[in-house]
Amino acid sequence: MGHTSALFSQFGGNASSEAFWRGQFAEFSRWFAASEPGRRVGVSQVRPEVSGTLALTGALDFTLSARADRIDMRDDGTLAIYDYKTGAPPSASKVENGFAPQLPLEAAIAESGGFDDVPRGPVSRLAYIRARGHGAGGEERDACPKVAAPELAAHALEHLEKLVAAYAIETQAYTAQRRAGFEYRYDDYAHLARVREWQSGGGA
Repeated sequence: MGHTSALFSQFGGNASSEAFWRGQFAEFSRWFAASEPGRRVGVSQVRPEVSGTLALTGALDFTLSARADRIDMRDDGTLAIYDYKTGAPPSASKVENGFAPQLPLEAAIAESGGFDDVPRGPVSRLAYIRARGHGAGGEERDACPKVAAPELAAHALEHLEKLVAAYAIETQAYTAQRRAGFEYRYDDYAHLARVREWQSGGGA
């Protein structure tokens, strides 16, 4: 556990925080050590924390950038992209409907060969690895089991291109609530839009 203590010290060495997190970290570590060999089957290389970019087509003059938590290069020439989470991952329906586009957009970058030191190739899997720190210690699940990664990538990229094109028009208004039915717990612009006032029927 010497390496673990060194890592905790990098984050300030707070005794109460360390006492809280050390046990959870140990539970996740045990789960990860037991489950990782299965993820490595059929994998030639693993790339952690990989940066990538993708220039959108047309006259959009927009470059999508991302930093993938992990990309596995598989023996069959395909790629698997993982996102590590400490909280609950987005539901499969949110990924499918475009409300959680991170992994699908990373797949679009990967399919174009835009990630550093990762060869261009089809993406065969998008998945979340969650550090729980209790129960089993961790969890792994596909982002959207019923929709193939290339289809998710194409859908997310299409909607991003439409969004960028729309807001490239100077007369396009910025709406007060960016996604209807989506709760924003923190929003830097909510007070400027006076969302609470007009939701409660208050006057200007």
